[in-house]
Amino acid sequence: TTAGSQPKIVSSGSTILENGKAAVEFDGVNDYLFDSFGSGLSQPINIYNVATYPSKSSSRYFFDSDGYPRFTMVRENTRLRLYAGVPLDLQESAYTFNTGQQYLFSVSGNGYSSYISVNGDIEINGNAGTDGMDAITIGTRYSISGYGNIKYQELIIFENTSNKSGIETNINDFYSIY
Repeated sequence: TTAGSQPKIVSSGSTILENGKAAVEFDGVNDYLFDSFGSGLSQPINIYNVATYPSKSSSRYFFDSDGYPRFTMVRENTRLRLYAGVPLDLQESAYTFNTGQQYLFSVSGNGYSSYISVNGDIEINGNAGTDGMDAITIGTRYSISGYGNIKYQELIIFENTSNKSGIETNINDFYSIY
């Protein structure tokens, strides 16, 4: 990540806040963060993220890996997608998302037992594929396109089937999302 593509944590001399808590703001134009892992993660992978919902666009990425293996969460047109080799889509007609609203999104990549959870409730489950992760790109696609105009507050990655309800309860207790 270069200085020109770094997300903001301060605006006009004040810490950026969402719901009264500090946030990292990705502008949806050129901001992203990238980190390569020392070794790859294999499924099951659970990712918990506190973020605002991006504006409607062809593709707005929350996070992605680095190409292959591919593990990603993206807003595409009218759906929220988890992809780990096979798309698992939560259609916006099945869940009403509000652009700019804070949510706790939990995704689990675990083959046919994968799911997308919103604010503590599993909204869709099924097969998202079996890809793992060997890096993470936050705020854009691995190819540095499809930037997300997102405020992030938390991103937790577990390489196991972690205690979903306990983790989500702790996160919600701190952020008061739902």
